[in-house]
Amino acid sequence: MASLIGFRLLLFLKMAGALWLQLMAVATSECSSGFKPSGRAPDLVVIGGTVADLVASPEAGGRLLEDTSVPGTLCISAGGVGRNIAEALTRLDTAPLFLSALADDGFAQLLERGYTHQPTGKLAAQTSFGMSNLNGAPKCALDMSAVRRVAGARTATFTALQTYQGELAMAVADMSINARITPDYLQLHASTIQGAVLCVADANLPTVTLQWLAQRCGGRDECGERKARPYLWLEPVSVPKAVAACYALRAGGLQAIDFVSPNEEELLAMAATVEPSSELDQQRKADQVILEKTGDSSAITRKRDSRDSDITRAASALVRAGIRNVIVTRGASGVLWARAASESETGNHAGMVFESLPAPLAAVRNTRGAGDSFVAGAVWGLLNAHSLAQSSYPATKQHTPPMCSVQAVRDALRSGLIAAKLTVESELAVSEELCAAALADCPSS
Repeated sequence: MASLIGFRLLLFLKMAGALWLQLMAVATSECSSGFKPSGRAPDLVVIGGTVADLVASPEAGGRLLEDTSVPGTLCISAGGVGRNIAEALTRLDTAPLFLSALADDGFAQLLERGYTHQPTGKLAAQTSFGMSNLNGAPKCALDMSAVRRVAGARTATFTALQTYQGELAMAVADMSINARITPDYLQLHASTIQGAVLCVADANLPTVTLQWLAQRCGGRDECGERKARPYLWLEPVSVPKAVAACYALRAGGLQAIDFVSPNEEELLAMAATVEPSSELDQQRKADQVILEKTGDSSAITRKRDSRDSDITRAASALVRAGIRNVIVTRGASGVLWARAASESETGNHAGMVFESLPAPLAAVRNTRGAGDSFVAGAVWGLLNAHSLAQSSYPATKQHTPPMCSVQAVRDALRSGLIAAKLTVESELAVSEELCAAALADCPSS
């Protein structure tokens, strides 16, 4: 096993080494001093990770061999949940204030300059930096001017080796720079954050940063009325980070969350965290034992004969914890929306409402970034609802526009599903076809 691991790392280094000099040349060859960012929506903030994804694989039909290199490709692309959401919103003409962290290395320069100028030279690897292929002209511009630069650090990277069929063989994630997205950094933009209509945060953020946001977003006063603060949408990112976010916010912070968008596994883990010693918590511990013994996650799914019941109970736990809208992403099955029943609704489960929205039919080519595009599309829909509500129901000190009416959220989630469809039908983390007109023109089902 050790020799195989060493071989795979050596293979990747051999493939990456020759390319690195070319990448550095591109990163330093030109300066985009004349770049003017597109118009920013002052009522929207996105906070989260920016990552360079590096994926090496043998050429078609090839296989990994020990103790030697094989012909293949290295694909480098821009990633990070927060960055993907910010890019998608920019494509939707709703450019946010984007807060993240980059180092001062070559990857940071590529991630930044890939959006703003057309480098010379041709790269030997496939490159896809989101909104701008490095071999072509940029198609739109994500404003990264507010992103924190950390001298001497390492830009976040996800380095993977996969088979030619696309199956993951090994991966290493270096996300340590996300610890530099600190409250002190956000404080520099506090007036914009607190004056925003909506703030999207991914769970890459440190505990203290999530707590800082929870103190300034969402929440209700002692009379149960919503405070005049930004709405807060939390994207859990992964099971470990979803659990960490719940631990960070268990002491009242979960009540600041207006929207959360976990997938099924993230949801189950979050529910077990907010209600320890519950049946869901015991179920999760039993599942972990199965996984450790078999290494087969499908064995867990086969063991459950009531998956939908588990999902419903888990969503209920998060609503009871204070989260107002739990949006469970379920891939081709669409989303499950859980919320407390309003006065005009009859709850169908202990005062809660569960509503399923189907996903549009899609010719799936890639699932990377689908959840991020979903969040962006839904946020776009919510902001549209806010703008319409503001024009007919002006905000005062006593009232705020009803952006989160049931119909407004339902329509926003449908927009998110369309955005996700466009991305899964592309080969990119954010589809180049994503635009406001596409969401406005596409049917919702």
